[in-house]
Amino acid sequence: MRSIFIDEAQDYSYFQFAALKEGFNTDLFTIVGDLAQGIHSYRGLNSWTPVLKEIFPNANYQALQKSYRTTVEIMNLANDILQLIDQDLPKVEPVIREGQKPHYKMIDPSSLEQVRLQLEQDIASLIEEELHSITIIGRTDRECQRIHQMLENCQLPIQLVGEKQDMKKGHILIVPSYLSKGLEFSAGGNVMHHRIDKTEWHYVVEESNYNLIRIFLNDELVIAQPMYISDDFRKYGFLDKKEILENVPAYVNRVQDIGLKVKVGEVTEDEWSKRTDFYVDFYAYKDEAMVANIANYKIGSRIGSYSGRALKSARQEVNEFMYDIRPKPTDIVKETFGYSIPKGMVKVTYRNEEEELLMENDPRYVEHKYLY
Repeated sequence: MRSIFIDEAQDYSYFQFAALKEGFNTDLFTIVGDLAQGIHSYRGLNSWTPVLKEIFPNANYQALQKSYRTTVEIMNLANDILQLIDQDLPKVEPVIREGQKPHYKMIDPSSLEQVRLQLEQDIASLIEEELHSITIIGRTDRECQRIHQMLENCQLPIQLVGEKQDMKKGHILIVPSYLSKGLEFSAGGNVMHHRIDKTEWHYVVEESNYNLIRIFLNDELVIAQPMYISDDFRKYGFLDKKEILENVPAYVNRVQDIGLKVKVGEVTEDEWSKRTDFYVDFYAYKDEAMVANIANYKIGSRIGSYSGRALKSARQEVNEFMYDIRPKPTDIVKETFGYSIPKGMVKVTYRNEEEELLMENDPRYVEHKYLY
C-alpha cells in the first residue's frame, strides 16, 4: 500500500485512525475533512489536534477555507452558525457568487395539511423560476419517509432517495441530511423534525425525592434542575417547577435555543440529633459557560441520625436523576491504558462493544469518570 486517501475524515474516530495506521504500517495518509460537517457526534472528530500530535506527529496541516460551491449569502449564514458551536472552527471565505438569502417559515406543527400546502407552494414557485434540481432535506430517514407520505398524492414527481439509489432526473428529491453532503441543487429546503408530526412532541416531567425536576422530550433528557431557582438562575432564562408546568413545550424550546444546562456538585449532609439534612451546590451553564450557581441548596431531610449511612444513597440517587444514568449503547463500560495507547489518550469500550480512542479530557470520558 503506497498511499491512503480518506475523505469526510471528521466522521472517523481517533481509534479508527490509529488502527488504520497500525494495520497498513504507513504514515502516507492524505486526510480531508470538515469538523463542522460531522454526522456522528458520539464518535466522530471534534479536534484535529490528537490526530496531528498523537497519531501522525509528522503530518503537515493546512486549512482550506474558500468555498466555490455555494453563494455568499449561504456561507455567511454558515459562519453565523459556526459561531454558536463550542469549537474553534475556521470561518468560511466565500467567493463572489451572489444569491438569495436563506429564509425560514414557522408552521404550526399541529397542522400537517398546512405543512403540505406550504411545501407544494414553495416547490411550484421554484419550478416557475426554472429551477429544476430541487431537494427537500430531512434530518433523518424516518423524517424523510413522513415527508414522502405527506407529498405522495400530490401532482409533483417525488423521489425518496435511499442510500444506494440513483437520483431520478426531473424529480423533487427527499434526502436525509447525512446523504446530502457533497451534492449540489438549484434549490433546497430543510424541514425541521418537530414541524412534521406533532405526535413526536412527547414530553415527560419527573420529580425526585430530593426537590429536583427533569424534563424528557421523546425519551431524551432535555434538562434536570432544582425545583426552586435563585434570581441569578432566573436572569439567564431558568424557571422553577410551577412556571415550567404552566407551559412545558415553551420551556423546552427556551432551554434548547439558549443552550441551558445544570450541573450538580457533591451531596453533603448535616446531621442533627433527630434528623439528617442533605445539601448540594448547583451550577448553571449557558452555551457551555458557567453563568450562575446556587450554594447549599437543601434537597431533603430524613428522620434520624444516620452517621453517613444514607449519604452514599443520596449521592447516587441525585446523580442518576440529574444525568439520566440508564443503560445506553454508548455507555463506557471499560477503559484501557498501556504502552500501545498514545500518551494522553485512553481506549474505551462502549456497551454496544464498539471501541474508540479518546483524549483523556474528552467530555464523554470526563463525565464517565465523574459519575463512576
